[in-house]
Amino acid sequence: MAKKFDVNSLDKKGKKEYLKNLHDSQTKKEKRTTFVFVGFIVLLLAIAAFGIYFLTSTKNNSLPKELGEKIAVDPTNGRLHIDPGEPQATYTSNPPTSGPHYNSAGSGPIECKFYDKEVKDEGVIHNLEHGAVWITYKNNDAQLKKDLKQITLDNSKVLISYRPKNDSNIALAGWGRLLKLDSFEQTKIEQFIKLYKNGPDSPEPLAGCGTSSG
Repeated sequence: MAKKFDVNSLDKKGKKEYLKNLHDSQTKKEKRTTFVFVGFIVLLLAIAAFGIYFLTSTKNNSLPKELGEKIAVDPTNGRLHIDPGEPQATYTSNPPTSGPHYNSAGSGPIECKFYDKEVKDEGVIHNLEHGAVWITYKNNDAQLKKDLKQITLDNSKVLISYRPKNDSNIALAGWGRLLKLDSFEQTKIEQFIKLYKNGPDSPEPLAGCGTSSG
């Protein structure tokens, strides 16, 4: 059986050397432990950063650069304010995306919400000038209205209204931008909102919607 080491058997110099070696050994062990721990934390942070980058990159790549047709804004009448009943120029798209519009309490801009009735184009165009998105539907279908209403609940600064004058089943309008759909396409609708709500072409993106129902 091996004899158990007794530090007291060492002389003063030997004890000092022994304790120094023991301290150095413990210090190296602590440094290794710290290095492994720090390395592990750095690895976790790197994985998290990569995950965030991947998710962000995937999200951005899934969003198209543009949707719909760009509609020219008339430099003279595009932002013209008019009073209710005042004669005006003919709009250049159906539904309009810019042009003469109301600028008075109770007429325009109007409240951003879901409408199961028609609202006046002249009132909503002022909303578009403020960066809102206007979605109109032609077919008075119960399921379609339910799906569209949810869009207004999930998104601010979006208003939806019934508009039988449309030449498409559904139309999405931003300032100077128009997308027409044959049926409800949630992905395209959400993409359009992300692209054109308070979009770069909106003259007054920091302005809000109105408080009246037109």
